[in-house]
Amino acid sequence: MHCLPTPSSQLSTIQFSSSENFDVLNSLDPKKSPGHDNISPYIYKFCASSLANTVSLLFTVIVRDQARPNAGNALSSGGDCWGVNPTGSSQASRTITQ
Repeated sequence: MHCLPTPSSQLSTIQFSSSENFDVLNSLDPKKSPGHDNISPYIYKFCASSLANTVSLLFTVIVRDQARPNAGNALSSGGDCWGVNPTGSSQASRTITQ
């Protein structure tokens, strides 16, 4: 009998494309109200080209490490609650809780 792959092993193969993230961010309606993050869609749309790669890296870390941010560390560490820098490399001591 053939074993099915575990969901976590299937998730680890997902690729997040910067161009797809750009398309989604760029397609936001700037006239809509902000979401739970209280950031206007106008900001996301205006910054789509700058954010697309970072969003891809962030999603990759979330799925790969099955992680979520630690909001307390985000405030105390100057905003880097993921342990990911803009070049895409993970820091050894990442501030993520499970």
